[in-house]
Formats: sequence, C-alpha cells, structure tokens
Amino acid sequence: MERNTIDFEKITDILPEVIIVLDKDLNIVWANKKAEETALEPPLNKKCYKVYMKRNTPCENCHTLKTFATSENIFNLSQVDYPDGSSKKFEGYTAVAAVDENNCPVFVAEIAREI
Repeated sequence: MERNTIDFEKITDILPEVIIVLDKDLNIVWANKKAEETALEPPLNKKCYKVYMKRNTPCENCHTLKTFATSENIFNLSQVDYPDGSSKKFEGYTAVAAVDENNCPVFVAEIAREI
C-alpha cells in the first residue's frame, strides 16, 4: 500500500453493516465482508436480487433503481431468507456512490444493518 493511502476496505470489513455497490444493471461490483457473509452465494458480479432474495427479477419498488433515477438517498427495510429456514431483517439506505460527467449516478451503494 502506498504511504498515506486510505485503505477503505480494511475499514469497511470491520463494520457490522452490509455495504454493497451496484451498477445500473443491479450487478454487485463491490461488497464488504459482512455483505459476503450475508449473501446466499458469492455476491460479486451477480445481481443483488439473486444473491440476497433468490429472485430472478428486481424487487418491486427497488430502492436502488429509485436512487439511480432520482439521486436521492432512500430508506429501506428488507429480509433475507436462508435455506435452513432462518431469516435476517435489515434496515438501511441507498446512496449515490459515483456519477458520470453529467452528474448522473453510475454506481449506487446500499448500506444496511441487521435489526
């Protein structure tokens, strides 16, 4: 690591929150350690709705798609159901993580904590 470079991955990997970054097609392009532990399968380069909700299509009223459309941070509640019958409930927010030259969202982050 270069001197004076901040290693955000080391920081985010110790947090208890799930943090993922998605592209416009809802592919997960980055995930912290908690997000990997929470997923039903390895999450990178896969659709969020597939690895967290076992769906083949985006969730109804997808908060991430709304953030791409509006650039607004959106509060959300969700639940992940596991094959063993257990489940975890989460509350969180979406936030624009990167924009293009026209100030349009390119990546959106989802940050959530178990409740």
